[in-house]
Amino acid sequence: MRSLFLVILCLVTVTAYAAVVYTQPPDATGTVLKSAWYPPDGLDGDAYVFDAFTLNANQAITEIHWRGGYTNFKSGAGESPVADFRISIYPSIAAGSQPDVTAKPLVQYPVGGNAGEAPAGTFGGTPLYDYAFVLPTPFQAVAGTKYWLQIEASQGLTPTYSWPPDWGLAAATGGDGSYFRAITGGTNGGGTLYQSISGDAAFSLLTAAPTTYTITTSAMPANGGTTSGGGTVTAGASVMVTATPGTGYTFVNWTENGTVVSTTAGYTFTAAANRTLVANFAQLLIGDLNQDGLVNEDDADLVLQYLLGERPDLDAAIKNLATQQGLPANPPDLRMAQWILGHLSMRKVVRGLPPR
Repeated sequence: MRSLFLVILCLVTVTAYAAVVYTQPPDATGTVLKSAWYPPDGLDGDAYVFDAFTLNANQAITEIHWRGGYTNFKSGAGESPVADFRISIYPSIAAGSQPDVTAKPLVQYPVGGNAGEAPAGTFGGTPLYDYAFVLPTPFQAVAGTKYWLQIEASQGLTPTYSWPPDWGLAAATGGDGSYFRAITGGTNGGGTLYQSISGDAAFSLLTAAPTTYTITTSAMPANGGTTSGGGTVTAGASVMVTATPGTGYTFVNWTENGTVVSTTAGYTFTAAANRTLVANFAQLLIGDLNQDGLVNEDDADLVLQYLLGERPDLDAAIKNLATQQGLPANPPDLRMAQWILGHLSMRKVVRGLPPR
């Protein structure tokens, strides 16, 4: 058996917000595995198909799609359309070789109609149909556990010869090569006959796709810096967006629709909606080494601390400031400090440095 997380269009068209987690796609033979009964009490010859599936991960199954068809028309008996379906999921016996038919099904869903029967084409001379049903309550499948799916049709007798129900599941590929069948009145004593039969039945299991949101980020002004993070994220996920200022700029805040949502460059939040975030940057004043929006004695003092070897952490900022003023990138002595301080409009003694 094969576990997939993709859309198998050869079986049915998958609804927009569901994803296939398991599939046994139909083959092209047109073979039909009878799985139908005559209500309300059944007839000898009614047959029920069970086919197994195992998932690689825990999944909440929300939809079931399948393919099937009729066979009595081939003998001129006419065709009795499906009036209803019943879907059941059974546990496996300990050995895993068959469903535990002595137990109640784990879940059972009356469809209440023909599950949107839609022509799928003719295969091997047999017209086949596609069906789909959204479960009223999801079935939570546990990874590695073997389950058995039963889909049975409810039909009347054929119009020409009053033959019993004939609907069945289409033969498929991708399973383990066998299915389990129960036939009412199939034993010599009139009891139910149980058989393991070669072949697979065509069905797919789907789960609701997770809700996702789009997180868009941008910089303002565009040359003020860059942003990262965001994109398409799953609802409830922790998201971090990061703003990195460019040369000559400093980060100010994150805004959304003009409202400040964070003053931290690394903004973390839980995804709960689409968001359009703007990282706002401000251009640094030349000489504003402490980035307080002012150029004053505090900045001049930082220059001197750097030149005296007390603030090696300011190396990049000082060299950038020197470059902005057309000065050598490596200030050699206190004369360089005087030039810089001159730009800073300092005309008084700062930490013992004489005026220019």
